[in-house]
Amino acid sequence: MRNERTALTFESKLRFYNAHIYYMNEKGDAGQCYVYAKKMIDLYHSHPHKIHVDIAFYIIYLHNLIVASINEKKYREAATCLEAMERASLIAKTRSQKVACFYYYYYLLLGYYNRTGQFANAIETLVSFKKQLEEFENGLNELEKIVLFTNIAISYFGAGQYKQSNAWLNYIRNEIALTAHPDIDSMIKIFHLVVHYEAGNFDLLPYAIQSTYRFLHKKERLYKFEMIIIDFLRNEIPKAAAQKDLIDAFKKLKIKMLPLEKDPYKKNALDSFDFISWLDSKIANRPFAEVVRGKAAIAK
Repeated sequence: MRNERTALTFESKLRFYNAHIYYMNEKGDAGQCYVYAKKMIDLYHSHPHKIHVDIAFYIIYLHNLIVASINEKKYREAATCLEAMERASLIAKTRSQKVACFYYYYYLLLGYYNRTGQFANAIETLVSFKKQLEEFENGLNELEKIVLFTNIAISYFGAGQYKQSNAWLNYIRNEIALTAHPDIDSMIKIFHLVVHYEAGNFDLLPYAIQSTYRFLHKKERLYKFEMIIIDFLRNEIPKAAAQKDLIDAFKKLKIKMLPLEKDPYKKNALDSFDFISWLDSKIANRPFAEVVRGKAAIAK
């Protein structure tokens, strides 16, 4: 397992690369995750008949490369891989294969658009997504629905359609059991508060903050990230009497949030929704989508 030259066959190389992806992921080495994920897909593309043998595994491995590419800000490569996934979905024959292709393609495509600030494209994509959702939704498990629908809520948020964003978050909260995924549940509840704030639901916000605080406290999920956001919305926002005060409050919040980007326990929450770009948009008085696009434009 220390030298890939000892992996002599297609299958042994797959196992070698896959083991190293898991290992590098546990180490938090995103760069090496990308290296091995790319080796795996290059291996498939050098043996294209293998894609037809088991399309399900190819889709999963392609998913790994797309996620790694996005994490490494290699957005052009992510886009190319998404096109490959769309082509591969045409090969799917069984219902389980078609459901998997539907889930991975739309979850990754929306994630790519959200990370690069292409929210208008994301909203346009939802037209075809909704047409297929009725056919495939009952084949999705709870976690897959949560991931998909959260990405949709973020897409609507980025497009400034806060009512729609709120509707999808409410659907997740009311229709899907989140008890098995406490980290995701916490992120969604905190993001929901941000949506209420941007939507101008100031009459609902105090109740929503208190409800979220009680829930997270009861579930022992009130960690630093959650407390920083709750404290800001509950105590700092009401004290801002003028626009300058509000901007200063957002600047202070950003100072508190930045160290969490290096915290492996909170990085997933910050990756799901770009809270830092949201803060930058409020500080600079620029649209959230514009800030996200600007960051993606200077990436690889």
